[in-house]
Amino acid sequence: MCVCFCGMSVLICFLSSVNLAEKASAFTMILCFVLPLFCLIFVCFFFARNGSRSRLFGFFLWAASFLLKSGFALAIHTRPESDFHLLYSAAQNLAGGGGNLGALPYFQYWPYQSAFAAWMAFFIRWFGADVVFFKLMNCLFSASSTLLVYLLAKRFASERGARAAAVLFLIYPGTFLLIPVLTNQHLSEFLVLLAVYLFTAPAKQRKGRLAKSAAASAFLALSNAIRPMGILMIAAVAGLTVMQIISPRKDRKAKREAFASAFLFAALFFLITFSLSGLAKAAGLNEYGLGNSVPQWKFILGFNAQSIGQYSAQDAKTVFGGGFHPDAADRLLRQRLSIRPLAFLNLAFQKAKIMWGSFEPTFWAFTGNVCAEIGTPGSVFSLTRVLRNVCKFTAGLYIWSNLLIALGAISPFREKRENRTHELLMLAALAYFFALSVIEIQTRYRSLMTALTFPLAAAGLDLLWGTWQSFRRHGRREAVLTERETACRPIPFA
Repeated sequence: MCVCFCGMSVLICFLSSVNLAEKASAFTMILCFVLPLFCLIFVCFFFARNGSRSRLFGFFLWAASFLLKSGFALAIHTRPESDFHLLYSAAQNLAGGGGNLGALPYFQYWPYQSAFAAWMAFFIRWFGADVVFFKLMNCLFSASSTLLVYLLAKRFASERGARAAAVLFLIYPGTFLLIPVLTNQHLSEFLVLLAVYLFTAPAKQRKGRLAKSAAASAFLALSNAIRPMGILMIAAVAGLTVMQIISPRKDRKAKREAFASAFLFAALFFLITFSLSGLAKAAGLNEYGLGNSVPQWKFILGFNAQSIGQYSAQDAKTVFGGGFHPDAADRLLRQRLSIRPLAFLNLAFQKAKIMWGSFEPTFWAFTGNVCAEIGTPGSVFSLTRVLRNVCKFTAGLYIWSNLLIALGAISPFREKRENRTHELLMLAALAYFFALSVIEIQTRYRSLMTALTFPLAAAGLDLLWGTWQSFRRHGRREAVLTERETACRPIPFA
């Protein structure tokens, strides 16, 4: 597992480096590597010298994240577009007593989007929420995710490493770019991290561990209702449980507890998920529940070699032109799945270049109206030029961060120690990476991978700091020995 995860992180570094080399001059590329490196060195050494335990750090971390992202969200007047506009309009209509969302074709095809629309409708109806309100909610959930990155990293790394990883996640520009967008990703990712935190939380007694597993399952089910990615976490928990059962270091009691915890986690997840879908039907929210009426769609796009796994207008016309055509969808899916193994590997690599190698997406936040409001097109400080430079800097920071993440995967493997939090984060990230090799890709989906992997950078920072300290101690020891040899040497006769 450590080897696979490390290979994945190194591949991401390579693809990002290739993309940066294609988009930047030699001088710019050097700057894009050097400046982020200085940022990392500063963060690492600052927290290495100021890493004493303090309960106030978590509060200051959360507050700094919320204030910085709130400032960004309020400064960028992003209007809802595409699916985000449709969901917001549906929520407004629902809040005004608009009735069943199943009457709209969009919610007939993808009923699972109803939960997020209902969540927004609740605040619109009872609190008079508007776009600014939901942007601030995004900031709230993103700040809470930053705090969870710190708390998760503390499970397997030092205080200084956990703090540095959390601050790295805080300052990473990619975590800002979707803040002004009314997407379901912020809430869903916060709930996923909370589920991981609770599931891997230590417990002295079996009852306590089962209770935490049940709570984690409930939060994961809520996350899945907002954005259906919970099955990947179920797969990661299953993989972790298998590893614990076959581990020779675990006794029978520990293996039984691991199996019971995972079984309860999965059983409750499916129970709550089906219950929420039934509740949506019974409440008249959507007669189709919270499922997916077109499960083939993500795979049809994911195996499209012409669009390289991205959205295809031609596929949309074939499947949804004049209404949903299930026979056409099945036929197109069978055609795409007949791809040869070598062609599939090439397609997966091309998708990875776009998904993990390209720049962070800026167009979701900086829409047409934002670009018209900010900057002068011909000036040195034009918005387009600034965004291009920010993307290049972000790419350099992304590359260094993934190198630290790769080192973080190696660290426990070298020390031959096990940690459930560390292992579950790696398994979840691997599951997400491989899932996006077969389904539709969008670069904005990268945010979940960032949330899952940045805590692992703490272990990489600890490894580098430990190596640096060993090197310094070795240098001091050699200097002391040299001084002793010089002092003991007889003085030559003058």
